[in-house]
Amino acid sequence: GATGLGRAAAIKCGSLGMRVCIADIDEKNLVATARLLTDEIGSDNVYHSVVDVADMAAVHKFAQEVSARYDNDVGFLFANAGTGIGSASVLSELDGWRKNFDVNFFGILHFLQAFV
Repeated sequence: GATGLGRAAAIKCGSLGMRVCIADIDEKNLVATARLLTDEIGSDNVYHSVVDVADMAAVHKFAQEVSARYDNDVGFLFANAGTGIGSASVLSELDGWRKNFDVNFFGILHFLQAFV
C-alpha cells in the first residue's frame, strides 16, 4: 500500500469515495501515502498500519483492526505485496527463495484468509 501498484490503487479508491486501509512493512512510505490520502479524503476514511505480510498473525491482527474500525464493512480487497527477486546469488540460497515466497505468495494468501 505504500508504493507502486498498492499506492496507486489506494489513491484511486480514495478518489472514488472509498475508505482506504493500507498496510506495508515500509513505515516511511506508508506514512507518506496515508498523509496524502488523509489530505484528500479525511482521517476518518484512512487507516494504515505497519504489517509484515509474511507474518500471518500480523495480517490477521490488521484485518481485525480494520473490521473493528469500520464495523466489518470491507467491500473491496486489493491484496498486493511483492519483493524483488534479487540477484542470482540471493536465489542460490534457500533463504532467498523463502523470503520471496513468504512475501509474494504467502503474503497475498494471508490477506485472503484474513479478510475473506
